Amino acid sequence: MSYVPTMDNQNEDKLNQLNQLVRELQSTKQDLEDRERRLRLLIDLNPDCVKVVSPDGTILDMNPAGLAILEADSLNDVKGQPVESLISPNYRAPMRELLGTVLSGTSARLKFEVVGLKGTARWLEMHAVPIHDDDKNVKGILSITRDITGRLRAEEELRQSEEHYRSLMEQASVGIYIADDSGRYVNVNPAGCQMLGYTKDELCRMSIADLIPPEDLKATPVRLEELRAGKTLQSERRLRRKDGSLVTVEINAKKQADGLFQAFARDITARKHAEAALRESEERTRTMIDNVRDVIFTVGTNGILTSLNEAFEKITGWSRSEWIGKSFTSLVHPDDLSLALQTYRQSLRGEQTPLYQLRIVTRTRQYLVGEFKTAPSIVGGTIAGVIGIVRDVTERISLEEQLRRAQKLESLGTLAGGVAHDFNNILGIILGHTSLLQRFGGKSDKAEMSLDAIGQAVQRGSGLVRQLLTFARTSEVVFESANVNTVVKDFIKMFHATFPKSIALSLQLHDHLQPIRADVNQLHQVLLNLTVNARDAMPKGGTLTVHTEEMTRAQVRRRFPDALECQYVSLSMTDTGTGMDEATRRRIFEPFFTTKGEEKGTGLGLSVVYGIIKSHSGIVEVESTPGVGTTFRLFFPVREDAKAIAPTTTTEQVANSPGGTETILLVEDEEMLRTLVKTLLEAKGYVVITAENGLEAVEQYKQFHEKISVVVTDIGLPRLGGWDAFLAMKKIDPGIKAIFASGYLDPNLRDEIVVNGGKHFIQKPYVPAELLKIVRKTIENGRDKDRH
Repeated sequence: MSYVPTMDNQNEDKLNQLNQLVRELQSTKQDLEDRERRLRLLIDLNPDCVKVVSPDGTILDMNPAGLAILEADSLNDVKGQPVESLISPNYRAPMRELLGTVLSGTSARLKFEVVGLKGTARWLEMHAVPIHDDDKNVKGILSITRDITGRLRAEEELRQSEEHYRSLMEQASVGIYIADDSGRYVNVNPAGCQMLGYTKDELCRMSIADLIPPEDLKATPVRLEELRAGKTLQSERRLRRKDGSLVTVEINAKKQADGLFQAFARDITARKHAEAALRESEERTRTMIDNVRDVIFTVGTNGILTSLNEAFEKITGWSRSEWIGKSFTSLVHPDDLSLALQTYRQSLRGEQTPLYQLRIVTRTRQYLVGEFKTAPSIVGGTIAGVIGIVRDVTERISLEEQLRRAQKLESLGTLAGGVAHDFNNILGIILGHTSLLQRFGGKSDKAEMSLDAIGQAVQRGSGLVRQLLTFARTSEVVFESANVNTVVKDFIKMFHATFPKSIALSLQLHDHLQPIRADVNQLHQVLLNLTVNARDAMPKGGTLTVHTEEMTRAQVRRRFPDALECQYVSLSMTDTGTGMDEATRRRIFEPFFTTKGEEKGTGLGLSVVYGIIKSHSGIVEVESTPGVGTTFRLFFPVREDAKAIAPTTTTEQVANSPGGTETILLVEDEEMLRTLVKTLLEAKGYVVITAENGLEAVEQYKQFHEKISVVVTDIGLPRLGGWDAFLAMKKIDPGIKAIFASGYLDPNLRDEIVVNGGKHFIQKPYVPAELLKIVRKTIENGRDKDRH
């Protein structure tokens, strides 16, 4: 019989339950330990500071990250230390306040600064929560603290960067425009607003395309695709301002990291205007430089020509391209090179040079004379070369030389005038005494013939004097009836003796030529100049043919369609000399043009011939063949009034001349001539009062003017001239009658005399019969006037 105790079974169940509970407790403990280990591991591995603080504010535990932040080598360095002792003084009060808040059961945050045990300052941000026991009582504080030093530094840098960017935007002098991916503006700085005249809000409601004129947008669309692709774009555009005006801007645009487009726009309107003005100025300057008559050039410091204007081509015949890039020295005459280099070096030293002359070679290998003015060419404050201007003075130099020669002639003319004055007086004495001899001298036929010959010779000498004065003084031209054949014969008689024996003279004179109206002395001048030219053209001898004939208007008009007169007298002179080419023939009548070389000709002879023929309303023609000879043809018009002009007689009988009993004031500085004329007049019954100069004449007239019927006065007097003396006497007696005598009389002075009442003139040397005739005529005219 078995025994089963009931209580024992119950105990076994309880034991099993107990064992099961033990095992569960052990499992729970193991789980807790595992969980604690994992939690510890998580805390230790946390990069933030994790710490446990007791209710009294001391540190109970801290993970390695927290120890590293506080620069503690182990937990023992901080365990039991008050939290606030580890933070900066400025944040201890806020920390105490945080701890109080958390101990009251509420979580809290605080940003503060700590200084580690080794002196490193850090900014931390702490999040603290309360730790409760099973009864919900706060038994401590758990906090997680993160080192935010780097973040704050980055935030500060970002803030400063943003502030700097904002300052740049606000203060930039250029327009800064920010646009989104579609081209619509999202931000614009003040300069950008001012540039276009819009407010920022107005622009931020617009797109890039809204500001571009339609015609520009059509020609050059906005390049957004290139900006999206990351390209940096540079361009110039015209933008329309709010007031409708256009502004030209220079744009630099690119895509930013945030995807927005940023553009810098600089207003270059003024620069564009300046550039356009500069281009216009440069163009005007270039045009002006290219159109001036003078050569403008620049030379580098190495002597190489760097620029030439168009005048260089016109003056020298070279093209500019042939010389730019070459040394200027090759253009200069070798004999002038030393001066050229000297002035060039002066300019490179910064010195101003005076005007100087150099001979420059032309394309035809001839030399022209250039007048130079050079100066340093300064670029950026440094001498970069030489700039200069050249004027072609070749013709001026030639004219100056001709002027010097002409001045010699003028001096000769002045001398000739003085000599002629005295010579006229001498001729007058001879002529006067010849007349007296004719009246009172020998009665033989031979003596009378000799006296006639002397008289004619004196008259011819007088004519030569007038001819010289006509050339040297431009004396009055006296037109009278003249027969060309007679003029030619008289001239040939005078000139033939000086002609070379190797030159044969042939006269082919047409009989019975009609008279022309001419100044015989000037015709002598024409014949003299043409004959001298013919002689010089035949240095080895030849034949000179003088031919005269009458021609009808039709005959002359075949050569000269403008011929108007019905008839002409033709005078031609033909030599068998060297002849002329066509270029020379066209220039022979130009003043100072000569082919005779230095010191052999003045170049005035043929120009005088041309002027005389024109003053006689004539025509001159020249034919010439090199190596054959030259023919000068002169055509003088035949006029009816020429027949009515009586030629001047060379001699007349004094015995047949009228006389009188009136009183005459004779003013003459040449004593012998004064005595001769006084004798002549007194022989005819006149009473003669004399004066040897103008002042004496005025004194005599003051004393005897009531008796004096006429004054005969020379124009050229010492102390007071004849004309000035007449004016002084006219103040004494406005009705004064005067006869003016001169070997030559300037036409302007003659006009002045006539305007002031002087009407009677006589040519010196005096022809006694002419003098007596004009004295009587002047007295009688005065009486007729008094009767009226």
